[in-house]
Amino acid sequence: MQKKLAELINVIFGMRKFILMVILYLVGIIFRLENLLSGAEMVDLFKATTIAFMGANGVEHLVMGVKEVMGAKQAPAAAQDASLVPEDDSDDSADEAAANGSK
Repeated sequence: MQKKLAELINVIFGMRKFILMVILYLVGIIFRLENLLSGAEMVDLFKATTIAFMGANGVEHLVMGVKEVMGAKQAPAAAQDASLVPEDDSDDSADEAAANGSK
């Protein structure tokens, strides 16, 4: 039960901007049906919020893409740095000396 609840929370958290936009559209439609908004006001409301929503999503995806590219560039560099560090052969030389002495 807790796992399903955690998954639901993750889905809701991942779609929080979309859910907010749907709620805003529903409120705008209800206000228009009740004649609390004119058609031009509703169009202006939807136009401004849709542009802001798409802009925020676009920037979020650009930032995620840049982070992935930068992470991919840093990961091979870290692996290459680790391969440049000389290995400690003290254990191997002690094993070889013991093997040679026992012959």
